[in-house]
Amino acid sequence: MPIVTTRTLGVMLRERREHAGLNVQTAATRAGVGRRLLLELEAGKRPNVSFATVLRLLSLFGLELEIRARGLPGTVPASPARATPTTR
Repeated sequence: MPIVTTRTLGVMLRERREHAGLNVQTAATRAGVGRRLLLELEAGKRPNVSFATVLRLLSLFGLELEIRARGLPGTVPASPARATPTTR
């Protein structure tokens, strides 16, 4: 699932937390964040959470961050042959 808003991030984190059988307090304690922060993030009401906090939560729930190029607005995507660096 592509994460493009803190709302979609929150939905994914809540689903993983529930799948792991953790309540909010236990998950927050294990991630080293406040219960309120986790509740607000899961509800999409915490748009400015630190990157370090996001990484801790992802790690707790067995998730990882992958950054993928998808092109810049107003540009033409490079062909796959040109986008792959060559090695000699």
